Amino acid sequence: MVHLSTLTLSDITQHRFLTDLFDGVTSKRIIKILLEVITANLCLGEGLRLKGIGGLVVTQKASRLGRDMVRNEPVIIPARKTVSLVSGRKKRSVIFMLDFVKQCAETHPQFSVSEYTAAYLALVDVVSKVSEGDKRLELRDFGVFSPSEISAKTKVSGVQGGISFKVERHFLIRFKISKNLSLKINSTELSE
Repeated sequence: MVHLSTLTLSDITQHRFLTDLFDGVTSKRIIKILLEVITANLCLGEGLRLKGIGGLVVTQKASRLGRDMVRNEPVIIPARKTVSLVSGRKKRSVIFMLDFVKQCAETHPQFSVSEYTAAYLALVDVVSKVSEGDKRLELRDFGVFSPSEISAKTKVSGVQGGISFKVERHFLIRFKISKNLSLKINSTELSE
């Protein structure tokens, strides 16, 4: 198992897009506001498009049969919502960057649209570094972006299977929702 270095909120706040505009405390505040607005949108069932990476979308998991390991009895695991990172090719309900930064500026007017845009681009740039395969991004109370290796293989295409090509080893970005974000998303359903 390869040891991955962990990126955190401080790596985003030290990004060149933000250090040119803000000091460290202000950078941290604007990134936390972005994460709050993303969380609020996810609680409403709306996703967010991360440019060049994919989209964070809310998906509904059906209830299913599980097993109580202590009593060795079947139990029903209730239905729940979770957040997934889907590739850009899949069409889902997502908010695009311009609408998102405008929404941030409307709900938190202490920063301008251009400052929220810089923060959004810094966040997306740091998340995209995960696809290099040697880093993971852990955002407390939000979730973890980690690389998932896709090994090299030869694919055959064409009706007759006459064309083959090699797909190089690469990494996809996976997202694992934090317990706190999961509780927030699922508690909105209970309060409605």
